[in-house]
Amino acid sequence: MRLVLISSLLILALNTFSQDFYAGLSGGLVLSQIDGDSFGGYHKFAGTGAIYVRNDFGEKWGYKMEMRYIQKGSKATNLKYSPKPMYRAALDYIEIPFLFSYKPKHLNIPPTIKWQFDNRLHLLGGLSLGYLMYATEDEGHGPNTATSTFRKIEIAAQVGATWYFTENWAVDYRFSYTVLPIRGFPPISDLYYWIRWEFNRVQTFSLIYEF
Repeated sequence: MRLVLISSLLILALNTFSQDFYAGLSGGLVLSQIDGDSFGGYHKFAGTGAIYVRNDFGEKWGYKMEMRYIQKGSKATNLKYSPKPMYRAALDYIEIPFLFSYKPKHLNIPPTIKWQFDNRLHLLGGLSLGYLMYATEDEGHGPNTATSTFRKIEIAAQVGATWYFTENWAVDYRFSYTVLPIRGFPPISDLYYWIRWEFNRVQTFSLIYEF
């Protein structure tokens, strides 16, 4: 039912756009970590895929809506100061980013730099609403289901850039960080707020095909 609701939202968005909209597919690589799990670094690699629609209002501004599958999480090995031999969290989300876009025409930095973008560069920013479908955690003894320990709804801020190298093909970079914690730290912790809660920190690198 939830996936039906998400699909209905996408169809509704399509109907509200003008006739001159653009649609496409994207897929790529995810680098992620969980801030607050005491393991630093982007050691967790996964994949993502999305469908999207976008439209322009004016010469420079536009908006974009996606429906995306993405796996986030964290991974750490060779833990010297932990009783755990390793740690891995895999969180499977369906998320819907709502993004605004800005198309700069050029970049001038005197005296030598003068780049013309010709509407190829789209700078993106906005929020995404995610639903956690499934989650596992592995501390060296095999993955265990952990869906109930994480919050089902995720709200994240996203910024990024898309570069169209042909009329139909583009590459996309996105950085995402959750606005609210994905779960709380055990109450016995004496750590400060931004450490005792866990947040998804994610980078994605995608290839886009636009119809």
